Amino acid sequence: MGPGSRKSSASSNSSIKSRGIAEATTSVPPPIVASTPSIVPSPSTGTSVVAAPSRRVRGPTLGKRVRRLIEGKDGTRLRVYVTQEMRTFCGANATKVANELGSQIRRMCRPTADSFCHSWKLLHDQVKRGVIQAVRDKFEVTENGVEFTPLVEEVFDRKANLLYKDWKWRMSDHYEKTNDHYERTKEDGKSPYQLPFTKDISPDAWKFMIDHIFKDPDWQPRKLAGKKNRNHPVDGFSVASRGHTLGSRSFAAAITIEADKPNGKVPDLCEVYQASHTLKDGGWIDPQCAEIHARMVAARDEASEAGCPLTDEELSRIHLGEAKYYIRGFGVGPRPSSFSSRSSSNSSNLELQKVQSELELLREDRQREREENEKRWEEEERKQREREEQQRQRDEELRELRLRDEQRQREFDELKAMMMRHMHGRDNVRSM
Repeated sequence: MGPGSRKSSASSNSSIKSRGIAEATTSVPPPIVASTPSIVPSPSTGTSVVAAPSRRVRGPTLGKRVRRLIEGKDGTRLRVYVTQEMRTFCGANATKVANELGSQIRRMCRPTADSFCHSWKLLHDQVKRGVIQAVRDKFEVTENGVEFTPLVEEVFDRKANLLYKDWKWRMSDHYEKTNDHYERTKEDGKSPYQLPFTKDISPDAWKFMIDHIFKDPDWQPRKLAGKKNRNHPVDGFSVASRGHTLGSRSFAAAITIEADKPNGKVPDLCEVYQASHTLKDGGWIDPQCAEIHARMVAARDEASEAGCPLTDEELSRIHLGEAKYYIRGFGVGPRPSSFSSRSSSNSSNLELQKVQSELELLREDRQREREENEKRWEEEERKQREREEQQRQRDEELRELRLRDEQRQREFDELKAMMMRHMHGRDNVRSM
């Protein structure tokens, strides 16, 4: 089922028994069915309103079954678990915790006369924590027996985001239907502004939703893209074939319920696909589903006989097509191994880039240090040359001084010798 497609509830959960994925072994009392309209207090005004007979647990009786189960266990919270493989709520109470999460979102995030967040991610953290804590007061959601783990928080946040988006879509769909009817008939009292999605939403809040949310031009492209994805074939698969018959129960819940039974086993993709795409009478929801299932079974058996069995993910990629963030045929939750490989590859690339950046910085430091050393060496050589030149000049001056002294000494000696000769000649004359 492609992103944005609506879940089909063509059969009840009891029909799953006949198709291989049985109901949970937990004893759950049947829903209360009123044979005649009953008078119940309105949660918003406190006045009495008429509640129509329905098997859906909504309004004042919302959450009554969960409260009964908790009371039957002496106030112990209902257990739900998550796994790294499924990455969503698992077990017999998976649907209940998802329903409770949606109920708390609709209760705590209700639109007002001047505000409504476009998505779960834009809500204030305090509101999101309050919603999740209200669910945790009734359910113990754990991973390997530990309640507060990053995976549990991720599952809560992801599921809440999907439920919030679905709630907003259903309000928008209600507005479009009432608006289309009013545009065709102009019937008094049928204006979309006069028909809020639920009685808990005030007329002013509903007017704000229409004027600022449903008519928001920034939201229209995303809304049209989702509608196109829901109403048009994707990757060669018809719209009907992309639906399923599990109703509100997720694929992960149906799979893990079967696996948690005594001597139970995890059904393979072929079994899951058949159980989730057939009706009560065993017929397929679309002829294309029968063709896809036949090809999957043939490929599985042929690969097993050849000694190279295919994994469920490989079967899904071959016969249902590839998806980026989930494995088709297993619903939202399990991630393809290629996603983990890409994540690991991205982490490796980031680590490599970090190392390369550090090496580049080290290279630049060494280059800068080398340049500084070269400058220092050149300066030292220049000073050394200057010192040598100065020493050479001093030596030259000393040599010149010695030469002058020697020249003067010779001149002095010659002058002295000449005087001695002169004096000696004068003495000879006198003696004569």
